[in-house]
Amino acid sequence: MLPSAHYFSGVVIFASMSLIGIIPNNFLHLLLIVSCSILPDFDLLISPSHRDFFIHTPLFWLGVVAVIVLVMPSGWIVAPPFFVHLFLDTIDWGLMALYPISREKYGIKLLGDANQTRFTGLFASLKEYINDPRLLRIEIVIMGLSLVALLGVAVCI
Repeated sequence: MLPSAHYFSGVVIFASMSLIGIIPNNFLHLLLIVSCSILPDFDLLISPSHRDFFIHTPLFWLGVVAVIVLVMPSGWIVAPPFFVHLFLDTIDWGLMALYPISREKYGIKLLGDANQTRFTGLFASLKEYINDPRLLRIEIVIMGLSLVALLGVAVCI
């Protein structure tokens, strides 16, 4: 998914968790949840092959969350944004869900298999993404949900 989907999914997660009282409704928790929802995409800074690096896998984030929870038990709240990010990434080109056992990408893969798609650069893949109306609808729905969720949080303050 595009970074906007990950950002807005973080907003939805924050609003949902704060509305039901799991986390306080404050800017620091919003910043934490939204940051965690985009953090897996930092593999772009490490590896030129987005999603082909170990930090874009469920096992890695399960380990990260386990360490965080061992240090601070309330730290489990970072798990939903990490795993929602990974789930969203299964929608377009898939994700190495069983890494390090297998490098095969699993998921809905609306844009096909990333291993078989020829990219001529970031802008070519972005153009392919934007030209798919199914993915744009998903992005718009996530954005709309985030706006409704934030409105709900604002009304409940």
